[in-house]
Amino acid sequence: MFASTGYSYLPLPHALNNREHQAPTTTGLRWRRAGLLLALLLGVAFVGRAQDIVAAGGTLSPATTTVTAGTNSGTLILQGFYGTILRYQADTGQGFVDVGGPGRSYTFSDLLTTTRFRAVVQTTSLVVVTSSIAVVTVVPPDGATGPADKLKPSRQVSLAPALAVKFSPLATQDPSASTLLVGLEYRPSPRIGLEASYGQQFTALRITTLGLLADRYDYHYQKFKLELRRYLPARAKNPHQETYFSVQAFFTPERYTRYGNNYYRDATYYTYDRNFVSKDISGIDLKIGSVWHVGSNWLLEGGMGLGGRFVVTQYDMLNEHRATNFTAKQVNPFNQIEEPGNKASIDVELVFKVGYVFPFRKQESAK
Repeated sequence: MFASTGYSYLPLPHALNNREHQAPTTTGLRWRRAGLLLALLLGVAFVGRAQDIVAAGGTLSPATTTVTAGTNSGTLILQGFYGTILRYQADTGQGFVDVGGPGRSYTFSDLLTTTRFRAVVQTTSLVVVTSSIAVVTVVPPDGATGPADKLKPSRQVSLAPALAVKFSPLATQDPSASTLLVGLEYRPSPRIGLEASYGQQFTALRITTLGLLADRYDYHYQKFKLELRRYLPARAKNPHQETYFSVQAFFTPERYTRYGNNYYRDATYYTYDRNFVSKDISGIDLKIGSVWHVGSNWLLEGGMGLGGRFVVTQYDMLNEHRATNFTAKQVNPFNQIEEPGNKASIDVELVFKVGYVFPFRKQESAK
């Protein structure tokens, strides 16, 4: 038997032996804190990166502008952007289209309807973003009725840049050099036009020659024209009509043969058996005219020009000799036998053209 000592034995609770209820170690706490800090830093970096991308497009100012429809202008300036400005875009309600190249500012002019503008920027990380939108509100001019947004948009703005194909019916009635004259006009901007025309000999529709081509054999010719135009701003009350001023250079080579005619030189009449005539006509005209846009792409054009022409005539004669007689026909003022040499005279031109316009503008959907 054992003698009692006065103490009782109590076993340790089982829970104290369970590792799950032991206090975490110092190393574990450090890893958990490091994970939380890393997650916080990544979140801040992501948000900051997104904000940088949005802000990189910059602010186009002023944010709002009000102008009168018709003749107007203004400048928008891009600020606070990061990267390279690629282009400017405008939206009149049909989606954004490119309207200008790179630059810290963009100048608009002759707006007829409320327009939104924005800049397209490429960031340093090669991400393409857009700036804030600047709105130019257009109000009707004095005397106009209805809101400016309801005015018809100017065909200058809506069709440039564009290429127009033109036909000149009046050229088929030239009594001395009727041609089938076709031209191409390129409009890089609403105010500028460059037109080149070529005329091929064509006599099927000519009504009369007025006796100007008598005794011309093996007659052939062509016409070349080059014209630089400056268009005036379209008027708000008639936006489909354009007025222009231009300078035009032209060149017409003519070749034909004459037999037995007389010509007058140094107070003496001469004649020949055969004469190959080479005549080059060149000159410059100043022109004024108007273009009316019909429907979506058709146009009518009318105008007139006044300038000077310079004629160089060369003879290649066979058996030239002094004439002893001549007929009244050969000195008819309506059919003068051209003299060899150089001659300057006034040039007058009437313009009537029919054309079709092919616009080059590419639209992109609004974002």
